[in-house]
Parts: sequence; structure tokens; C-alpha cells
Amino acid sequence: MLATKFWAGMGPGPNDRGGSRYHIVRACEASLKRLGTDRIDLFQIHRPDKHTPIEETLRALDDLVRQGKVLYIGASCFPAWRHAEALLTAEMKGLNRFVSEQLPYNILDRYAEKDILPYCRAHGIGVILWSPLSAGWLTGKYRKGQAPPEGTRGADKHWMVNLDTPLGKQKLEQVEKLVPLAEARGTNLTRFALAWLLHQPGVTAPILGPRTVEQLQDCLKALEVKLDADVLKKVDEIVPPGTPGMAEGQYWPEPG
Repeated sequence: MLATKFWAGMGPGPNDRGGSRYHIVRACEASLKRLGTDRIDLFQIHRPDKHTPIEETLRALDDLVRQGKVLYIGASCFPAWRHAEALLTAEMKGLNRFVSEQLPYNILDRYAEKDILPYCRAHGIGVILWSPLSAGWLTGKYRKGQAPPEGTRGADKHWMVNLDTPLGKQKLEQVEKLVPLAEARGTNLTRFALAWLLHQPGVTAPILGPRTVEQLQDCLKALEVKLDADVLKKVDEIVPPGTPGMAEGQYWPEPG
């Protein structure tokens, strides 16, 4: 499947961003040219645009589908109320609807369980996950009492991996409890974390980001990891459902 997405907040110019018809059509044509193809299987808008009516966005995407340039349309980092607005508009106007939502979700970041995941399950929307390993937290590279490896996000105190913040210290404690659960099942934390995602209702697929063939092969072994109800309950005790994994205000911000 060939999938791409355009960001509602890219570019300095007024026509280089947002969900306007002009920007959507230009973004699609540019993607087709870069990819060297005449059709995109899944075309997603990344983040909602509060300055453009959702009907304009959907009509532009609908036209691309009818022209055969796009097969399906989706969204990324849309809160549940934005999806509801889009779904209602599509049904009222007879337009193609979003079939997917791409969002951050992993063992350490369960914020999506509060509303968007239940919404997607209820309305048959596919769920594609980014940051399934929580920016490296769930690879086991960051451990309590140890300096982060050189060249990693943790060493640079990246906003998603800062071991010195209260949230970072919380994740270190959670990782120390998750590692033994993985090892008790003969696997590592990476495979355990990916297997956990595949056991969650409504999840379609995580997006893997391996840098080497060896990392990819290790991730794929998650398909062999089976988790029973007992271990899933233990994970819930370590990281309760709905627990946020980012600082307040970093979830699906809408471009200004």
C-alpha cells in the first residue's frame, strides 16, 4: 500500500499550509510526482486546520478520490470531536469520509484511550500508530541510574525523551517494571511493547521506524509474542489506561 500525508502546518506562505482546496490539490500533485505514481492508496491530512471549513477540505479530498488520484482519505492527530465533525459533514454532503486516524499510542502513552480510540472503534475507522516505542523509551535503551547512550534523543534531552523531567522520571520507573514482564516471557521490551499494541482492540497497525535490518527483524518477532489476560492486567497496573505520555498541551495541537 502506498500511503502519504500532507501537513496542515507546513511552509511559510499562506498557500503552503492548511486544509484549503488549493493546498490539498498542490500537495497531492507534488506527492504523486515525488513518488512516481499516478495513484496514492491512502492520503491523510496531518492535523486539522481551524482556519478552513472542514467541508472545503473534504470536498477537495473527495474530488481527488473521484479523479482516481487517491483511493482512500484519512486524518492524523484529529481529536474525536474533529472526526465527528468530519463524519457528519461527509454524510450530509455525500462526500468520501475519513477511513483512518494516525495517532501516538504505546504502553507509556495511553492518552488516546480516553476518546479517540473508542470513537474510531465505534465508527469503523482504522487506527495507525506512530511512536509505538515511545520515541525509544520502550527499547530499553533508557534505564534508571544510567546515562542515556550518546547520539540518542535522551542524550540531547529531546522534548519526547528528557530523563530529568517529572514525566521522564515516571517513565523510567515504569520501564523498570515492564522489563521483567518481557523477560519472563522470553522476549525483550521492544517486542513486548509492539505485541501489547497488537493486542489492543481497534488497532490496525503500528508504524515501525527501524534504522537497520537487524532492528526490523527484531520488531517483526513481536508477531510471535502472545500475551494473556494476566500480563495485560499487570501492564494496566504499571501504566493505567488513559495515562498521558506527553506534557499537557502537546496532544494534537492545531496550527495557529
